[in-house]
Amino acid sequence: DDDIGTLANLSFGQGKLTATAVQMINVFNCVANGGEYVLPFCVNYATDLSGEKVYEYKPKAPIKALSEETAKKLKQMLTTAVEKGTARSAKSDVFLSAGKTATAQTGIYTADKERLCTWFGGFFPADNPKYCVVIVCEDGTTGGENCAPVFKAVAERIYERKLKNQ
Repeated sequence: DDDIGTLANLSFGQGKLTATAVQMINVFNCVANGGEYVLPFCVNYATDLSGEKVYEYKPKAPIKALSEETAKKLKQMLTTAVEKGTARSAKSDVFLSAGKTATAQTGIYTADKERLCTWFGGFFPADNPKYCVVIVCEDGTTGGENCAPVFKAVAERIYERKLKNQ
């Protein structure tokens, strides 16, 4: 039955499932926030030419999207993926990270080889999350090879500049 096959494919992220980097960072953010979804925004405030604020973002209340128990289990699994799994190349010696690799099939072939879109998404420090990052590589090989090391470099740079002395 096609519906059963579609459901089976969705369970591990294949088939008709599509997601943008912004959608995935929202997923990681929800897990990092103990199951609470916080509406993302891009602009804190805007000013006119004289510097007077003409717009200021007013944060919305978080929405409970996952139970705390589910978020905690997912956080443990994402941490294990970095510590011992396919995401080991995202592991920092400075802090604990949590995340997941992914490889999306594009259906586009060049010289009989399918072009892949590889991903790594996660958050850090895993024990007290402050930042979520998603890295995407077009024409990649694996998320662990192409994207997880970039996540590590970005995370360590942010840590060095923002979190080290807190």
